[in-house]
Amino acid sequence: MTHSQPPHHPATEQYLQRYAEPEIAIARSVPGHYAHVLVVPTHQEDVSLLRGLSPALSPHDLLILVVNGTCAEDNEPFLTELTDLMTDLHALGQQCTWGRVREMPLVLVDRGASFGAKDGVGLARKIGADLALALYDRGAIASAWIHMTDADATLPEGYFEATERIQTGGYCYPFLHVPGGDLEVDHATQLYDQSLRYYVAGLTWAGSTYAYHSIGSTIAVHARSYAGVRGMPRRQAGEDFYLLNKLAKTDGVTVGQGPPVKLRARRSNRVPFGTGPAVDRIAREGLTTYDPRCFEQLAQWLRKLETAAQSGDGPALRQSLDPITSQALAMTSEDWSTLEQLLDQPTPRQRERRVLEWFDAFRTLKFIHALRDQAYPNRPWAECLKTAPFPLNGPEDGSS
Repeated sequence: MTHSQPPHHPATEQYLQRYAEPEIAIARSVPGHYAHVLVVPTHQEDVSLLRGLSPALSPHDLLILVVNGTCAEDNEPFLTELTDLMTDLHALGQQCTWGRVREMPLVLVDRGASFGAKDGVGLARKIGADLALALYDRGAIASAWIHMTDADATLPEGYFEATERIQTGGYCYPFLHVPGGDLEVDHATQLYDQSLRYYVAGLTWAGSTYAYHSIGSTIAVHARSYAGVRGMPRRQAGEDFYLLNKLAKTDGVTVGQGPPVKLRARRSNRVPFGTGPAVDRIAREGLTTYDPRCFEQLAQWLRKLETAAQSGDGPALRQSLDPITSQALAMTSEDWSTLEQLLDQPTPRQRERRVLEWFDAFRTLKFIHALRDQAYPNRPWAECLKTAPFPLNGPEDGSS
């Protein structure tokens, strides 16, 4: 395997100098050269997580585990068990250790008791991804892609091959939730899985640029694109959503096909919102979701935006709005004059780009929520499926 120093990129150098976490200092001490890198945050886990990762990893790939938390006792059993399995140990400083579990090389970053009350999985992913970027910049990683997943994931064989020909800045792997052994949680997780697919299917049908799944365990990001958007947001939850939103507006996001990443259904209170809390809520209350009319309204609005981008006529766009869309936009957008300024760009292509960047994934979600709150309340899941004007792709074919 040949490794050469990648050409230094100004955005990467600037990011590493100004915005990266201090753990990048160990990059020059990590031994060896690797084909690919995988980043996994862990909190209150056990070493069985390695079984799910091993189908994707070869002795030529590097695993970065970032143990995180606010209380040392939460992660002590995992750290003890893992270090007992590790051989060829090298202390790297910054509470980091390189070693092997069987033939699998890994860097263990122990931040198990140093997180503050507002820190969470976003910071853990950022620490690992920043280190991966520094290793790539040093020439220790051949692939320019930083792959991320979670401890409950089982990765398919050939996992890293999926990004080899991708030209965008981000990649979303197909996914499939699989039973974890608790019947109540398994059922609620399957409903949650379907609600995720329903939302993205609705966005796709409406013509949204942001029709992809924001799931942290299924993301890969190109190194330069990662640096260009200033890395992973340091959030307790939703870090995957905001990272992909930035990537979609800059270098684009590809929705993958092929063998899925399998995610084990389980109870979790690791984040304040997201999969764990949603599954708990569904288990208690059942599943309601967005009325399909929210997506019909979104489709109409996006078509009007496209027309306005072609003509540059902001006042005509405003006059064409029905009362429901107008009210939803009033709840979604800070100021209509901002949109009119964007429509004042000199060419249709510039106008279209600026408008799509403005009405991004976050504003799209806010728009759907505004429609839900003021016109179309959530309805039972079965009712929505019957009336939705778009097909719901199932996970059985590996689609996401």
